[in-house]
Amino acid sequence: MTLKMSVSLHPISHITFHNLIAMQGEIGDLFFGDQLPSQTHTSTVLKDMTCSMKMKFEKYWGDLDKVNQLSMVALVLDPRYKFGNLEFVLKRRFENLQDATKKKNEVK
Repeated sequence: MTLKMSVSLHPISHITFHNLIAMQGEIGDLFFGDQLPSQTHTSTVLKDMTCSMKMKFEKYWGDLDKVNQLSMVALVLDPRYKFGNLEFVLKRRFENLQDATKKKNEVK
C-alpha cells in the first residue's frame, strides 16, 4: 500500500480515496480477525502492531473531517467514478448517513 500511495511517475490522486478505504478495511480485518491462533507470541506481536496501525490511521484519517477533500474531488473528476461512487463509498464507510450526505454536498 505504501508503494501505491507514494509513486512519483504517474498521477494517483484519483485512487487515493479508494486506497484509504482499502487500508481501513485491511487494518480492521487484522484488528478484529481471528485468523491467527490466540496466545502465541506471533499473534501477540501482530495484534500490538495492528493496534498501533489502527491508532495512527484513526489519528490522521479516521474522522470524515480529517480526510482531505481534494482526494474526494479527484475521485469525482475521474470519469469512471463520479458522484455516485463517492456517495456509495461515504455511506458504506460512515454509519451516519447525514454526515455522508453533508460531506458529499460539500464536495459538490
